[in-house]
Amino acid sequence: MRDKSFQLSIIFLIYSISVFGQESESNLFDCYDGSQTEMTICSLEEYQYYDSILNVKYKDLMNILNSRIKEYSEFDDDFELKQVISFKNLIIESQKSWIILRHKNEKIKELMYQGGSMCAMAMNMQLTHDTKKRIEFIDELIESENR
Repeated sequence: MRDKSFQLSIIFLIYSISVFGQESESNLFDCYDGSQTEMTICSLEEYQYYDSILNVKYKDLMNILNSRIKEYSEFDDDFELKQVISFKNLIIESQKSWIILRHKNEKIKELMYQGGSMCAMAMNMQLTHDTKKRIEFIDELIESENR
């Protein structure tokens, strides 16, 4: 039940920020000034926040592409249809490869900090870094599809 309420809190937070713009992202997770446990928990929450944003954006991109596929199918535009399907399949493959890379980067951080009190926080920070970069990439793709 705690996971469900946490997820709902994150979704509400994302919605509040996107709709009302009340707080910048840089102020959301200014939590690297506390005990190691507090910083580790906060780094995990930060990663979960950005991961939820990535999931929403990725689904948005897939919905855009699915709409294009449907549109080109209805108009019997085989060339454009094949292009969009290829593009979509490549993005799906890219996402799968990126997930593997993200986990390898996390594992590298785990080995670097193995046995140390900062290990979990360093791993979370790497996940957050990689996820933010992927969000930027997905944003570029969405922008190009909305032109």
